Amino acid sequence: MSVTQALLAPMLATGSPRPLITHYDDATGARVELSRATVANWAAKTANWLVDELDLEPGTPVSVALPAHWQTLGVLLGSWWCGAHVVDDPAGAEVAFVPAAAPESGAG
Repeated sequence: MSVTQALLAPMLATGSPRPLITHYDDATGARVELSRATVANWAAKTANWLVDELDLEPGTPVSVALPAHWQTLGVLLGSWWCGAHVVDDPAGAEVAFVPAAAPESGAG
């Protein structure tokens, strides 16, 4: 069982529609509230994408250098779900998640 599955399974079993995270974007004033089921779905989609499209295998280093955002939660949980080794330095990582405004920060 992955870290993500261990974290989410009890929450999904006791109320998957309940809110898990609320993200406030100070720059735009936007507010996003995600249920436990929605967060699990984002994590599963990310894990499947990493495995199916990028052939990621357990232990593969994945760099996550994203700002505090609800999507970052999906990336982290999805990476852990498929067994990736999450790092903050893109050097040596096979996959790097970086802000769209700074793609060069993923060069390692």
